[in-house]
Amino acid sequence: MILIRTYSPKTAAMMKESLHQAFSGLWLESHVEDIFHICDELVKNGVKSNYKTILYWMEARKRFQAKNPDVALDEIDEWLYEVFYSGENELIELQFNKVEREKILNDLLGVLEMEAMYIDHRMGRRRLAHAGLLRELIRIKRFCKKHRIGVQVRIESAGDQLHITVSNDAPILEEDLVRIQSVRSTFRDFQRRGNEEQFFLEHINTSGGGHGLGYPLMDSILTTMHLDPDTSLFLISATRTMILLSLPIVQPESHALLPAPR
Repeated sequence: MILIRTYSPKTAAMMKESLHQAFSGLWLESHVEDIFHICDELVKNGVKSNYKTILYWMEARKRFQAKNPDVALDEIDEWLYEVFYSGENELIELQFNKVEREKILNDLLGVLEMEAMYIDHRMGRRRLAHAGLLRELIRIKRFCKKHRIGVQVRIESAGDQLHITVSNDAPILEEDLVRIQSVRSTFRDFQRRGNEEQFFLEHINTSGGGHGLGYPLMDSILTTMHLDPDTSLFLISATRTMILLSLPIVQPESHALLPAPR
């Protein structure tokens, strides 16, 4: 299992090496780059989702502190932990809706920019003028460590399949699940008509905080490997989010492209 809190080039290389080892001697060996591309996308989505959840959490904490100044911070966090990991869509949505979406997305962009600076600094590619530039990022990373928030990648053998699971510690709302399934279904319609490129031209949209076009791109990769995306890539939501990539050990024959489930 690979636990990821900072997705650096070193961590990405470690994940790719794990794929090489798992695929050694299998038909999948010639598709390491393809599967790495999918895993890379899922890890990046997971990191962004975790940070976005923490930003909502911190906004909720500020509101609670303002109304209850005598309540200890650990007690507030304990309550918020129960809310965000309750698995109750309405409870989570209630907290999310108390903050403007644009504010969170702008804050998220700032955190990701800080993380890029942090990685460059650690790799010796860039010197920081002063450490204070990363103060907010360091605060968030300490929060992640305290509450064991991260992205986990597992590669396991399961009978005639290899299972790769990419899990993150962010809840996913029902509306996000519906949106992801909708865009995958629409992509499948374009794909059956031989209009993949047209789909991507018409649906370029970076709103949504990390979910959207990434899934059609992954579905496209799986299709070129003669795999059915509907039986190969599953998004599972409970109190947290897990994506399961199920790959056959025996090379498949080409399959007919069926309509996506609606």
